[in-house]
Amino acid sequence: MNHTIELKSGNLHSSFNKEYSPILTVQSGDTIETRTPDIQWGYSAHQGEERVIYSSRENEERLGHPLIGPIAIEGAKPGMVLEVRINQNVPGWYGRNWAGAPRLGKT
Repeated sequence: MNHTIELKSGNLHSSFNKEYSPILTVQSGDTIETRTPDIQWGYSAHQGEERVIYSSRENEERLGHPLIGPIAIEGAKPGMVLEVRINQNVPGWYGRNWAGAPRLGKT
């Protein structure tokens, strides 16, 4: 079965927590299609289109990278191996990211 996850704040969070409720439950072999926001939680489908800023459904105090999910797999149990295949990765017209942090106290 094919699933599409809409890009909206209700499907995003930025930390791993087993207490978060799944946004979708799938069967082994299902396909999921989604779009991802940039590191600043923004997305624009086309040049000239205003960038939409999203937020975390979990209201985390400090946001990290935006994550979609969680997604549950029917019948999966703790300790089982999960195989994920990326069938297609289509980059958007722009991207934003960064790594590292400023050195505190250093100039």
